[in-house]
Amino acid sequence: MEKKDVLNKMIPADDLHWVADEGFVLLSLEEVEEIIQTGKAQDMSEDDIIKTVRWCESIRTGQVLWKNILTGGIRIHHFENDEPIFTKGVA
Repeated sequence: MEKKDVLNKMIPADDLHWVADEGFVLLSLEEVEEIIQTGKAQDMSEDDIIKTVRWCESIRTGQVLWKNILTGGIRIHHFENDEPIFTKGVA
């Protein structure tokens, strides 16, 4: 399942941010801007700042998925290549 499918089908909209022209996203525009400014303050290259934003998105994905596993909104159906495959939960 692609990241977009997980966002659209597995994660409740309440756990996401709406951005015009992009739809639901994991990080708010303010959070992305804060990451960018922090990267610039640390003299990071543009490429490294982009990698940092992507890394933060992956961390947020894990946090949101874990929260929804704990509340029963989603569950792990099985594993493929040591990665969980999610399905709707019982909540």
